[in-house]
Amino acid sequence: MIEKKTSPSVREQAVPENEQVAIALRPRTIGPLLEQLFRLELEQNERQSGATGASGPTYDCQILDAKYEPGNYCTILYQLGDDLVIGTYKWDSDEGQIPEMTKIIPTLGMRAYRFPNDPILPSLTKALNPQTVSAALAAALPDFQSSTARILRCDVRPLRFRPGRRCTMRLDVWLREKDSGVIHHRVLYGKIYHDLEKAEHVYNQMLSISSSIPAKQGHVSFATASAFLPELAMVLQDPIEGVPLDSLLSCNTGAWDSRGFAGTIAAASALAAFHSSGLAAGKPRSISTELARFKKRGARIGQVNPELSNEMIRLADALSSWLDTLGHWGATTRLVHGDCKPAQFLINNQQVALLDFDHCGMADPAVDVGTFLATLQQMKVKQTMKNRGKPARCTDWLPDLKRQFLEAYCDASGSPSGFWHLAKWYEAVGLLRKAIRGFERSPFSPLPAALVAEAWKVLETLPPPLQS
Repeated sequence: MIEKKTSPSVREQAVPENEQVAIALRPRTIGPLLEQLFRLELEQNERQSGATGASGPTYDCQILDAKYEPGNYCTILYQLGDDLVIGTYKWDSDEGQIPEMTKIIPTLGMRAYRFPNDPILPSLTKALNPQTVSAALAAALPDFQSSTARILRCDVRPLRFRPGRRCTMRLDVWLREKDSGVIHHRVLYGKIYHDLEKAEHVYNQMLSISSSIPAKQGHVSFATASAFLPELAMVLQDPIEGVPLDSLLSCNTGAWDSRGFAGTIAAASALAAFHSSGLAAGKPRSISTELARFKKRGARIGQVNPELSNEMIRLADALSSWLDTLGHWGATTRLVHGDCKPAQFLINNQQVALLDFDHCGMADPAVDVGTFLATLQQMKVKQTMKNRGKPARCTDWLPDLKRQFLEAYCDASGSPSGFWHLAKWYEAVGLLRKAIRGFERSPFSPLPAALVAEAWKVLETLPPPLQS
């Protein structure tokens, strides 16, 4: 049920936008306000779980994620005690209708709601109901359609939540075979999307990738898409074994981990195999359009940090000057992952698995290689900042790791000689993308400026752009 709420109005607040965001990003300040707003619900949850609050501030507040586009919107995911709370601002639109479960902090103009009451993910509440999920599974999985088994129990546990976008969860299902009475335990992973068409597209894409030639030949493995549950906008997949590659790479150590190096080389070969699938799926991803979008987002950042904004726009312009050169370096178009980084690879003794195809599209394969390189460089920058400017301990071996990854990819893919320049150019693009996302997560952090500086260093290694 949706109702028009006119009091208290989010327009009543007189706090400037930058102060609203600054307060919202201070857990010690915003925590008590959220606690006051949701106290009754929080106390009810405590009573149901048998927990008891301590004297003083009862619920610890932490920020799990944030996205801020100045003058547009800000969404922050909080952990408040054992609960998840989402706080949102929208400055470029009318109030419109506010969902019934949404509350307002009038002094800040912040709308807030508790997980799982996300108005943009209407199926999320249903997907956390074991009975609802069991019924959907019974209608979708072959075991139940053939009446060979029935569900005894289904437990649903959220793993990762992105407000207004998606939620990943683990499903533990206990089945009983009707003929033998044997009970089996099956684990599935489900992802709920904000858009039903997007969910169906991802499901079909996963089916195509899993049946591609590289997958059949064993060069790279992918999680199997088990089922699509349209009533929940959920894609189900089977678990896949392996250790996340990012857990084997640490910039806080001076000695490189042999498993991390070997895994990185294996990931390069697996990525090359994925790019050779021959599939044409997803929308074309124009790099010139993305650079133009970077400039718009950079201009918005000028409302908060003019100096950073100017550097981002200048960097986007510099990157654009190479656009006519990319073809001379061998740029092509294939199916790309779109969010390629160490965390997307699972490493085991036999094979490398590639995960998460939400961002797949048609683009230059160098975008994936460059994004991977940018992620490694970002690891070093973050560790240096944690060390308060003292060089990260990975400084001695990270360049070699990046070089070996790029060489391994080129060897496995048979890329032209100009691919090295393409990959480095896309690394600079990836660093700018991460700088913008870093600002959106933490607008007062020095990280975005540091990433922009790293991108400039990468561009200095490239030949000058061709003159048109």
